[in-house]
Amino acid sequence: MRQGIRPVKLPRVNRVGRYRYHRVTGARLPALPETHPDFVAAWAAEDAKGAPQRTRGKPGSIAATCGAYLKSEQYLGLSSAYRRIIRRNIDEISEKYGDAPMSGVLDRHIESDLAKLKPHPSRQRLKAWRQLCTWAKDAGLIKRDPSIAIKAKRAPKTEGHVAWTKDDIAKVREKWPIDSPRRLAVELAFWTGCRISDLVTLNRGMVGSDGVLTFRQAKTGGLAHVPWSCALPAFADVETHRHLMACIEAQGGAMLYLTTAAGKPRSAKAVDNWIAESAREAGLTGRSAHGLRKARLTDLAERGAPALAMMSWGGHETLSEVQHYIEAANRKRSIYGVEQEQNMQKARS
Repeated sequence: MRQGIRPVKLPRVNRVGRYRYHRVTGARLPALPETHPDFVAAWAAEDAKGAPQRTRGKPGSIAATCGAYLKSEQYLGLSSAYRRIIRRNIDEISEKYGDAPMSGVLDRHIESDLAKLKPHPSRQRLKAWRQLCTWAKDAGLIKRDPSIAIKAKRAPKTEGHVAWTKDDIAKVREKWPIDSPRRLAVELAFWTGCRISDLVTLNRGMVGSDGVLTFRQAKTGGLAHVPWSCALPAFADVETHRHLMACIEAQGGAMLYLTTAAGKPRSAKAVDNWIAESAREAGLTGRSAHGLRKARLTDLAERGAPALAMMSWGGHETLSEVQHYIEAANRKRSIYGVEQEQNMQKARS
């Protein structure tokens, strides 16, 4: 090859590391040099297909309604986490029933769709149907909302995520030193009691001049307020706060509290797995990041935190969301002897 002349690159090829994909069809191409005959043949076959045909559906169809809903203010106004759940289900509804007329959707059609799913996915699908039908009715595409009378499928009652105990926390503290990022992740989740989707976004800029960490929750859009550098309330877990601040001080001054070794943000899924793995290596099983949220709310209730303070700390919008923690703490407190209660108060102080 003459000097200065570069080999011609095939068009419409996405090059990701050592992998190659056809940009239009999305098909993966052979792991061969781009000048190899087999590579060129595979590329030519994909290029001949052109862009996949995507239909928006006929006017008035379920597919067309789904497409219009996904562009609506109703959908775009949802939190990012909730949008992902709704979008996934709306796409499935559109794919399965796209050609059918939206005006012909009846209660029994939605019930039939839900019956094919397990309880938890069924509840999420019903939320998507309700979002779609509410918007369609407001837009004048249907006269009545067929999703209103449908009840969500009941899931078997379980305890859900296991709340961490004080002994669990002690084992993690013994396993991971104060300057370990794993230790910081657990301490941060335990003190704030926030969901994993919010945990990965917590940063120094969220701490106001009043010394309170304030952030808007990804799931609900509501605000949560966690004491940080301010004077702590009487019911606060002072020991955990001390451990957390020591972790933050030991690990430098990055804006985000949880980052990779390269200083990049960590994903929610990665941190969720990270915390569970850290617990396992400390000799614990069945422990999760959400279990730390339950542990914080349990601790607040047992320390006698007012309901409004629990709601503010946990970012809850209604009393019913924290009431079962309060009732459980009251039942437990009702069997304490005077001496035991006094010893517990001394331990907390």
